[in-house]
Amino acid sequence: MSTQTGSDRVLDVLAAEGTTTLFGLIGEGNTHLIDATNGHALDFEYARHEQAAVTMADGYARVTDEVGVCTLTHGPGVTNGATGLAAADRDNVPLVVVIGDTAFAGRETSLQYLDHQTF
Repeated sequence: MSTQTGSDRVLDVLAAEGTTTLFGLIGEGNTHLIDATNGHALDFEYARHEQAAVTMADGYARVTDEVGVCTLTHGPGVTNGATGLAAADRDNVPLVVVIGDTAFAGRETSLQYLDHQTF
């Protein structure tokens, strides 16, 4: 019997909600999630920039009439995706963005930590 990871569970929940495609760019905060897409029914589409990942999910949602889903890493990954998020929000495009985060114990020394809720 294999052990299910948190990343496996996130992907299973997304798939159960009808998600078929996850867009994103790999980074320190979402490596495990993207790695878990190997062998999973959910397709992962690699982007070359965080804003592109958000825009790909946005375009997918507009064309398919489904919720667009993407993953970003913490800190600069979130700030790089902000313009795409603002555009989708302005046009009421349904998006789910799964963001990795810095471990609580490492936040004071992390160069990439960002308080996502405040941002």
